[in-house]
Amino acid sequence: VLMFAALGFFLLLKKVAPKPKINLDVDWFYRRGAVGFMWLARRPVVAVDNFVCEIYSAGILEPAKRSASYCSKFDLGIIDGLVNFAGWFTRFMAWVSHKFDIYIVDGLINSMATIVGFNSGIWRRIQTGFLQNYALILVFGIIAVLVRVLMG
Repeated sequence: VLMFAALGFFLLLKKVAPKPKINLDVDWFYRRGAVGFMWLARRPVVAVDNFVCEIYSAGILEPAKRSASYCSKFDLGIIDGLVNFAGWFTRFMAWVSHKFDIYIVDGLINSMATIVGFNSGIWRRIQTGFLQNYALILVFGIIAVLVRVLMG
């Protein structure tokens, strides 16, 4: 039975094979509508689209490009220049401040510390706590004052 079914299938294959032809069933309306739609899309819609694109390009896009170009030049020339100058000036002032701190402030502080240390060493030797030393200093002071008064 299976062999007779296969034989019948192969014999009728030529009759069953589809033929290339157009079925004027429902797709005829779609094809007619597609031709009309394509004409509408190619003619008036493209013309309106081109007109709108020209207006947009000339009225909006070109001025926006020029404005962006001017803004870019302003940003690169003025703003970046000011920012770079501010950075350079800040670094320079930090360097000056650092040098002032090292040589002036630290120099004064260290000089004062050296003077105080030197004077404290002298006063430490003078202030011994012995009354004889204080009397000797008093006598030298009176002599110095008398010499000054008499000489001058």
